[in-house]
Amino acid sequence: MSVNNSATLRKRAGLMLLVLAVAIPAWRSACTNGSCAVPLAVRGVIPRAAAAALPAQIYTRDPLTEDEADQLREAAEQPNKRMTLLVDFATARMAKVDEARTSKPAAGRGLKLHDALDELGRVLDETDDNMDDDESRKMDMRKGLAHVIETDTEFQAKLAELKKVADDDASASDRYRFVLEDDIDLLNGQLQRAKDTMAEQERQVEEEKEREKQRQNKTYNPIPLGR
Repeated sequence: MSVNNSATLRKRAGLMLLVLAVAIPAWRSACTNGSCAVPLAVRGVIPRAAAAALPAQIYTRDPLTEDEADQLREAAEQPNKRMTLLVDFATARMAKVDEARTSKPAAGRGLKLHDALDELGRVLDETDDNMDDDESRKMDMRKGLAHVIETDTEFQAKLAELKKVADDDASASDRYRFVLEDDIDLLNGQLQRAKDTMAEQERQVEEEKEREKQRQNKTYNPIPLGR
C-alpha cells in the first residue's frame, strides 16, 4: 500500500468516528420506509473523504458516468490510455467547479461548489485506484503519468485560488470548505506520487537499457585476428 493511500485511510478512519458521533441522529430522523439518505444540512458540512467512508447503503455515488466507466473497461490493458481518459474526466469536473464559482444566484453558489468539488475528488480517487492497479501489475504508464502531472499542476493553481477566496469570505464558504481542503490534499498527494512513479519507471527503463547493452556486448565476441 502506498504512503498516500495509507494517509488517506488513516484520515478517513478518524473522520468517520467524528461523523458517526455527530450525524447518526440526523440520519435516523431522515429514514423512511427503510430507506435512508444523508440530509442536505449534514452533507453540507461532512468532508468528502468522511462521506466516502460511510456505509454504502447510506451514502453512495459513482465517481464516473456509465459511459466513462465503459471507456475505462475498454482500455483495461492500456494504462496510458486509461490514465489519459481519467485526466479528461477530471478536467470535465474541474470545468464544473469553474462554472459553479460564478453561478447565480450567489446564495446557492456554495452548495454548487460543494457538489462540483465532490465530483472532482471522486475522480481523483478513481485515478489513484488505477495508479495502484497499474503499479501492482508493473505496467509502463509514463505517457499517462505525464498527462496527470501536467493537469494536476494546473488544478493545484485553480484550487489554491479558490481556497484564497474561501479564506477571505469564510461565511460564504461554509458549504464547501471541507471538501475543498480534502481535494487539495488528494491532489497534492496524487501529483507527488505521479512524479515519484514517473521517476522510478524512467530509472527502471534506463537500467533495462544498460542491462541489454551489456548482454549485447557479451554476445558479440569476435575471433581475434591472427588465428
